[in-house]
Amino acid sequence: MRQADSNIRKAKDILALYEAKKLEIVGLTKSQYAIRALDFIFDRPVFKSSDFVKDSGIPKPTALRIARVLVDNKILTS
Repeated sequence: MRQADSNIRKAKDILALYEAKKLEIVGLTKSQYAIRALDFIFDRPVFKSSDFVKDSGIPKPTALRIARVLVDNKILTS
């Protein structure tokens, strides 16, 4: 039972983090691709920028701009 409670708490914490970052990333990037970027980050928390550009489904110039904004605002590290 204790393990189940711990797992529920972790899942709720992850969802809360997702919601908080969603608002932050949408506000910072002002991009229609903000949620797609966030989903990519939550799916692959460790990635190269080239993978983000190639695999996110976001046009390259926009993906590079979003990545730069997220690094500048310390949401991602390089």
